Amino acid sequence: MPRISMNSTATKYCNLVQELKIAKELGFEGVEIVIEKIYSFLEAGYDVQELTALLEGLQVVSIGAIQNIERQGAGADEFLAEMRRACALGGKIGTKLIQLCTGPGDVGTVRDFYAGKLPESDPRYRGLLGASEDELIEKTAKNVAAAADIAADYGIELFLEPLAWVPLKKISQAVKVIEAAGKNNVGIVIDLWHMWTCDETPEYVASLDKNLIKMVHICDGIRTDDPIPDQDVLRDVWTGEGDIPIKRYVDAVRSTGYDGWYSTEIFSKKIYERDPRQTAGLLKQNFEYMLGIHM
Repeated sequence: MPRISMNSTATKYCNLVQELKIAKELGFEGVEIVIEKIYSFLEAGYDVQELTALLEGLQVVSIGAIQNIERQGAGADEFLAEMRRACALGGKIGTKLIQLCTGPGDVGTVRDFYAGKLPESDPRYRGLLGASEDELIEKTAKNVAAAADIAADYGIELFLEPLAWVPLKKISQAVKVIEAAGKNNVGIVIDLWHMWTCDETPEYVASLDKNLIKMVHICDGIRTDDPIPDQDVLRDVWTGEGDIPIKRYVDAVRSTGYDGWYSTEIFSKKIYERDPRQTAGLLKQNFEYMLGIHM
């Protein structure tokens, strides 16, 4: 039976205590938590035991995201240090998954690069912009393999989320990364907005091995012809009011035999200014209806 996880984006401006309280009150089984919220809680002087008490009754489905996973040189060392910290935390709170995102995460940097407005002197992170696909796959896979080894020591799996505005943007590319990495604890997330924006169809989703799919992010957005899409603009809609054929994608996921977690992801400035408990509750109701879950 599919299960619904409350994503931190649904309660973006809540602190961790508020977020977990809302998840429990609404009857969510699991939570997908932005890792910075956990770090903020711990850095404020609270400890892991207090965090564990707050999490009682909830499964931490995943934490993340670790960004810009293709980093090279000293950047690769920083990436792996972030992985070690996240895995050590994940091991203590019982998370099963950590999210990894391709980069550069800043869409403005990508836009400036392709417009010829990113000189070598610009300090912004540019990752592997301008590299061939083969180089992208090879170097990203090397980092992912090293991260997977760290995660395996804690019994944690990783899932890749290619971002729609970066060079390594498609699930089909992420699958190549996983194959090149050669680790059995790495999979993918089916994120509707990123896939749809990159023209990866429900039919393609239906062709995937269910064992590769570790998470599904249900979200919405509006159509653009811009090759460098800006999610701050294009995802500023309520789920179901955009252009994505959500049910077709969900049906495609289910046709693979996947029977795992679906996460309430939303990126909308308008929605963020509303009552977060109401937002999370309405998303949960929508998901239950769409997935045929009778509570």
